[in-house]
Amino acid sequence: MTKAKKKRKRNGEKTFWRFENTDHFIHPSSKQLKKKKGTYGLPSQCPVKSDKNKLIKVTQWDFPDTSLFRANMLTCPQDQISIKMEQYSQSALSLLMPFRSQSDFVPIGYSGRKPYTNKLREVYNDDETKRQQDDMPTVFTDENIRFLQNLQDCAHNFTRHKVSNDDLQSVTEAYCPPDCVRVQEQDDDSDEEEGSDDIPFPSFFNQLDEDVTDEEFMFLEATMQGYSFDSIMLKRKKQWKMLTR
Repeated sequence: MTKAKKKRKRNGEKTFWRFENTDHFIHPSSKQLKKKKGTYGLPSQCPVKSDKNKLIKVTQWDFPDTSLFRANMLTCPQDQISIKMEQYSQSALSLLMPFRSQSDFVPIGYSGRKPYTNKLREVYNDDETKRQQDDMPTVFTDENIRFLQNLQDCAHNFTRHKVSNDDLQSVTEAYCPPDCVRVQEQDDDSDEEEGSDDIPFPSFFNQLDEDVTDEEFMFLEATMQGYSFDSIMLKRKKQWKMLTR
């Protein structure tokens, strides 16, 4: 009994799926048959279904803005299929459709230069046929369509949405303080302005000497204590320039 059969027997047949060989890929666990040259048997290894759901990282900016298509990518003529449509189709198929090689993105019997959009049309039409037959679609399920719409909304549509005032903002009035409060605020402002006039700069301008230092600054008159030494010297230089013009 092979290791794969032992695992299937121990864990249950439903938790395993056998690898399938294709024309593009031969699984390494497949052995070449001796009786038929060039042919391989079934793979002896099987993937195990994980109990944890894994999330893939999708960058929304990889999907072009569908509003730039200027046409319906599912029904427009071949000459109207743009580069943006091809980029979007390639990203959507790579994300949602199982594939093994680049040729899986080319429709059967197609030889043109715009394979991705035509392949997306082919897959979409097949899924629509399955819906009409009450069968489950393969790629464009309801969940996948909502996911693609969410990418479009988050990356591009939200920039075109303008926020309007709601009903609450339209009936809300700004707070207006009573007259007594406004009068008191005006009195406080006037007191501050009167206090600022108690220390006029010209009143002590002539009292400064060029040799005043930081240590001697504390011995200046009280009317000069509200200024720093640097600010006083800067103002004096400006005043001196004005007088010497």
